[in-house]
Parts: sequence; C-alpha cells; structure tokens
Amino acid sequence: MKDVYSPLEAAELLGVTKDHILRLIKAGKLVASNIGLGQRSVWRISNEEVEKFFKRSKKQVDEKPRDTKN
Repeated sequence: MKDVYSPLEAAELLGVTKDHILRLIKAGKLVASNIGLGQRSVWRISNEEVEKFFKRSKKQVDEKPRDTKN
C-alpha cells in the first residue's frame, strides 16, 4: 500500500472518476495537498485520507433508508 496517491490512483481505489476526485478536493470533502508549482496543480492524497473518505462514504451508503415496498 502506498503512502500517497494521485487523483487517478485514488479514483481507481474508490471506484470513481479522476474528475470526481478533483471535485471532492475542490469542495473540501477530500483532503489533499497541492505540490504543484505556479499555476500547475499536482494533487496528492494520503493513504489515511483515502481510507477516511472510503469509510465515510460506506457509512453513508449503509445508513440510507431501504425501500420497504414489496
């Protein structure tokens, strides 16, 4: 397991697109570090943050009310 991931690597782990990861970062829902210089963004996401996000996402899915209609 790596210590840090690129947005593409995090997207593959979480089963979403790279663009979705970037939107989450910009919205403050996924903590990441911008290590780019100047106007070029180079985002890195720690393994710990990927795991936290996964657990939060899984918890939200598990807590959704289920349709009880038959």
